[in-house]
Amino acid sequence: MASSENNDIATSSYAEVIKSTKGKSKINIDGFLYIKDKNRDDIYYWICERKGQKERKCTARATTILIGDQHKIRKFDAQQHNHAPEASKPEVLKACIQMKELGQISNDQPVRIFNDIIATISHEITPCLPRKDAVRQQIKRARRVCEEELEPKILNDFKLPDAYCVTLNGMHFAKDIIQGTERILLFTTTENLKWLQEAKFWIMDGTFKTVPTLFRQLYSIHAPAGGDVNFRIVPLVYALMTMKSEELYEKLFYELNEMAAENELELKPDFVLTDFEKGSINAVKSEFPSAQSKGCHFHLGQSVYRQIQDAGLTKKYGTDENFSLLIRHIPALAFLSPSEIPDAFEEVKALLPADAEPIIEWFENNYVYGKIKRTLRNGRVQRQNPLFPPEMWSVFDNMEFAFPRTQNKVEAWHRRWEILIARSHVGIFTMIKQIQKEQNEVEMEIEKAMRGEPAPKKRKQEANRESRIQNVIADRAVTLSLLLKFVILAPKKPDSITTTPSTVTTTMSTPLSSTSTSTSTFTSTPTTTSTTITTTQQSRWSNTGSMNNARHEHTASLLTNGKVLVAGGNNGHVLNSAELYDPSTGTWTITGSLNTTRYGHTASLLTNGKVLVTGGYSGSIFLNSTELYDPSTGTWTTTGNMNSARNFHTASILTNGKVLVSGGYSGISIVNSTELYDPSTGIWTTTGNMHNARDGHTASLLANEKVLVAGGFGDHTFLNTAELYDASTETWRTTYNMHNAREYLTASVLTNGKVLVTGGSARSTTIDTVELYDPSRGSWTITGKMNNARHNHQASLLPNGKVLVTGGSSGSTILNTAELYDPSTESWTIDDSMINARDYHTATILTDGKVLIAGGTVGNTTLDTAELYDPSIRTLTIINKMNNAQNN
Repeated sequence: MASSENNDIATSSYAEVIKSTKGKSKINIDGFLYIKDKNRDDIYYWICERKGQKERKCTARATTILIGDQHKIRKFDAQQHNHAPEASKPEVLKACIQMKELGQISNDQPVRIFNDIIATISHEITPCLPRKDAVRQQIKRARRVCEEELEPKILNDFKLPDAYCVTLNGMHFAKDIIQGTERILLFTTTENLKWLQEAKFWIMDGTFKTVPTLFRQLYSIHAPAGGDVNFRIVPLVYALMTMKSEELYEKLFYELNEMAAENELELKPDFVLTDFEKGSINAVKSEFPSAQSKGCHFHLGQSVYRQIQDAGLTKKYGTDENFSLLIRHIPALAFLSPSEIPDAFEEVKALLPADAEPIIEWFENNYVYGKIKRTLRNGRVQRQNPLFPPEMWSVFDNMEFAFPRTQNKVEAWHRRWEILIARSHVGIFTMIKQIQKEQNEVEMEIEKAMRGEPAPKKRKQEANRESRIQNVIADRAVTLSLLLKFVILAPKKPDSITTTPSTVTTTMSTPLSSTSTSTSTFTSTPTTTSTTITTTQQSRWSNTGSMNNARHEHTASLLTNGKVLVAGGNNGHVLNSAELYDPSTGTWTITGSLNTTRYGHTASLLTNGKVLVTGGYSGSIFLNSTELYDPSTGTWTTTGNMNSARNFHTASILTNGKVLVSGGYSGISIVNSTELYDPSTGIWTTTGNMHNARDGHTASLLANEKVLVAGGFGDHTFLNTAELYDASTETWRTTYNMHNAREYLTASVLTNGKVLVTGGSARSTTIDTVELYDPSRGSWTITGKMNNARHNHQASLLPNGKVLVTGGSSGSTILNTAELYDPSTESWTIDDSMINARDYHTATILTDGKVLIAGGTVGNTTLDTAELYDPSIRTLTIINKMNNAQNN
């Protein structure tokens, strides 16, 4: 093309503006790329991007006029260039920018980002792209710059940048709220507030595992949106909060009301469903006085089951079916109207045995009548108001007005959220970017609903259960006690059942729920004779005493006296408490407290019998402090500080008695540094650095006295790398990579010297593959798959050489399953399931060969329960001949 003056460029011709890889602007005119030289007001002068090349320096120039945000071509002459135009060059530049931007907002590996972009561009452009390794380096640099520029060390240093105050569609989205020393980052849109205004019910809950360490929880408000019939229950408000206090909840709700008023909206929900958290309930009453607070029925069942455990009735509940059925009448009371509950409760009291008295008293004082204030002379009693009156936990209104009885929708969203985030305690900006993407997803779901696209159907089994419960509730021609029994028995049919004439068989898993997992069979007239084969088994799992404090992300150490020391952890509050488990009595006793609250730390049994605890997170700072526990005195003393703060690191006892600590998160970045603790001096010294910075990895002491470190997360990617530490030279060298990148995996040194690696997660995927490392060859081989994909699980080497894997998360479900790996056959078999589903727990091999499982979480509930696995118990098959087969 000739110059605009001589070749009649149309006056409407505009240059295409393209962002460079360094964030500056370029323009594209017919395949020629220009960089800015200078500008005078709205007139911009451009020069060919090849001006800086030595061999083929090009001095061609162009001039544009800035109109709005577009550049209208004023002067351009193709003949000034000493090279041909490249039609592919602008497209290549766009692809590189897209890869860089995806690298900043995605946890995906660079090679995956590269492949995803290639799939969207034409085959003609692909050969012109930079090499994969060059793109990988660009993405890594972009991620480092993004993290270094944005991630704060303390909240006082933090100011929310403009880019994080809007949705991906550019709508205003964020509000930074400061109340004294506390902070709320509130995210919602005007459209979301409109849906909240129209919603009859809200569901509110918090999640904790993924939130940045500077905050306590991500609190979300979910409500129906998209229409009156074909709606979706979606998150409409997200709030990062530094505390769970009633005052901070009030501030959150006050700000929501203010934002609504500014947009001429009024928030007046009829019902607000929560998890019995008194602070949020009181705040709802204060800021939304017309709303009726309702408690989640699932959490009610959990509370009842905890009382069963506290009363020492867990074994009886699991083995005495009649007792179990009667106890389940208590949460079933929720299906009655509030006015019927007191009378029905009296009927239930009359049915329950004497040993259930502690449970009855607790429920009566907190959920029905209230605690007794005083007894009058005439024998009558005056009571306080119950903590949670029947109006709050009765689900009768929920069924009448067709809104959920439980927070299961929100709990499912929490599980999905953990999969999307794919890590614990991510940075603030990683979290906000995901909230922005989630809001975009919500907007699409609402759009689908408004277009008439039907909502996902309930599973047939779930729909049938709901229908049966509705029928029982609607038929009031039965007594209250019968009604309660039918509600308990209404859920799903069993897969198989064996009954005797005129009996009812009902089973239920824990945590206790009156409607979610029980099964029943009703018998009718006998017909024929049959023989049934029933496989029964004394479970290898049994309950033992509960800890004094619920906790997860704690440590457990087997002491030389056979007792187990549990220390620190988190249960919504970071703990410094410690306690001892005595296998001879099955009980826990409190011992001396740590000097510093901490979780995500390590604990190592030293050769002198003391326990060394290192690092972790205190709830406010990442720790480099360490402490020693002396079993002879039951006390903790501080010892030398590490050179670097660390969280989710590893600690290994070397054959010379020293402790090697490697990797972890320092509060600023994931580190590759390692250091040695000398118990004889109490001093830490730095040793060689690993080749990869990593946290969430494993460390295993091999028979050749080297330490194998594998997997984890570092440099913004999930790792499959492995490396070896040589204590004699204090150096690291790489070894072969695993086949799968993974973090939150387990590693077990087998009796044959090989290392078994199981599970883990990477890129929002939970892994079921298993690998073996052979130290003699320095190589990894795949050795089958577990029956369940899992991460945040535990693996224990049993005395018989097999490996027991327990619990963890599948990505969508917290598991109670257990399975055994047999090294002789390299195969997995399903074992008995644990009594409680759990992840973030501990597993300790006791001196008698049993395995002690303690604590952990299920959903947002932190557990205090403990259970024992006995590998010596075997399965028993019984053949029963029945005189009369029964019809269901």
